[in-house]
Amino acid sequence: MKFIPKKSNYYLLITIFLFAFACKSKEVTKTNENKEITMETKLVTENTYNQDSTYLLVLEYSQNIEVVKNFKFKVIDTSTKETVLDSSFIGTKLTWHTNTELIGYLHVGIVKEDDDSVLNNNSTKENKDSSYKIIKIKN
Repeated sequence: MKFIPKKSNYYLLITIFLFAFACKSKEVTKTNENKEITMETKLVTENTYNQDSTYLLVLEYSQNIEVVKNFKFKVIDTSTKETVLDSSFIGTKLTWHTNTELIGYLHVGIVKEDDDSVLNNNSTKENKDSSYKIIKIKN
């Protein structure tokens, strides 16, 4: 094996030293920005008449990603322009059922059942009635 002369050792050390200090990395500063994700909500107003156009249903709700909505509604008599009913409903949908009744669909979600009657479409009348609510308009 050949030995490297002493001068070349110095040159090699100087080259390594210069290379190490010449390759200085760029300093990265960390910014403390708070990045928040906000969901856009849009206020929706829907006006629908009943079958014989005697009442007007005015619905107000926020349109967002959630399934369950908080409906604020008014029922207005079209002949007198007076508010007959002013209330709210929490569920998935609110529409006219008859001329004097509203039907509000409740959010059922996932329900654990002891038997398989739900899977076989043999659910009882009680289970069917619990999925909606009838709101009667009083004159």
